[in-house]
Amino acid sequence: MGNKLSNNIIKTRKSKNEVLEIIRAKTDNRKIETMFSLESGLEKQSTDKYFYGKVEGDSFELCRIIKYRNSFCPILFGKVEENGNETSININTRLDKNVKIFVTIWFAIVVIMCIAFPFFNFKAYKDIPFFVNYIPYYMLVCGGIALSIIYNIEKNIAIKIFKELLQS
Repeated sequence: MGNKLSNNIIKTRKSKNEVLEIIRAKTDNRKIETMFSLESGLEKQSTDKYFYGKVEGDSFELCRIIKYRNSFCPILFGKVEENGNETSININTRLDKNVKIFVTIWFAIVVIMCIAFPFFNFKAYKDIPFFVNYIPYYMLVCGGIALSIIYNIEKNIAIKIFKELLQS
C-alpha cells in the first residue's frame, strides 16, 4: 500500500458553499479515532450524521460512522473546489497511520516466516501434516486479499454516501 492514495473526484452543479454546508451538516465534529484508541468506538447514534472528523475552510478529513469495529475503515480527506458552473470534490482515502504500522509489522513477520519455514525440518516430525509447511504463504496471500477487499468495500461505501448526499 505504501503512500499510494486512492483518488476520487465527484462533480456537482451545487455551489462550493452548498457542498461544504452539506458536508458540515452530515459530519459529527469528533476527533478521528485510531486503531489503538481506548474508547469503545464511535457508533452511529443518530441518523442525520454519516461521518465524523473535521471540516476546515474548503478541506475536510472524515471517517464514516459505523456500528461495528473495523480498523480498515478508510480516512477520507479532500478539498472542495469551484470550477466555473460546477463544483469538484477531490476525495483521497488512506488507512490510519497506526493501522499502516500494524499491517507493515504483521506482513514483515509473515514474510520472515515465509523465508524461514523452508529451513525447518518438519519431515522429522511424522505427526505434523504436510500443509503446515505452507501456512505462512497462505497467511501472506489471504492477509493481502482480505486487507484489499475490506479496505475497498469500506472506501466504496463512503464514496457512495458522499455521492448520495450531494445528489439530494
